[in-house]
Amino acid sequence: MIDMFTDILMVLEFMRDKKTKFAYIMIGSVFANLGIQLIVAFIKNFRLGWRKVLKEMLIVLACLKPGADVFRVTSDTKVEVGQNMDPTTGEGQRRMGGVKRRPFTTIAQ
Repeated sequence: MIDMFTDILMVLEFMRDKKTKFAYIMIGSVFANLGIQLIVAFIKNFRLGWRKVLKEMLIVLACLKPGADVFRVTSDTKVEVGQNMDPTTGEGQRRMGGVKRRPFTTIAQ
């Protein structure tokens, strides 16, 4: 959500400085990013029904997707029947070599 806020601030800054070309490029990149995330949310959940698809799309549009993904990965949320991808599909570590997650430990241990 903060990232979207800073993007909006940059667009306003570009417009103020009469650099509209950069502002339009920034707007295009924001909408392209949202579009790709919406497509992935649809592909991932379309077999679970429209209610689940709309819920996931609202999470994307509210810019809460990174937080929702972190919660799902750290809480070991299982794949629902009919879901095309598990919550860790976008996790970079998994794709780069299967880094194992260690259980949480405190410094005192």
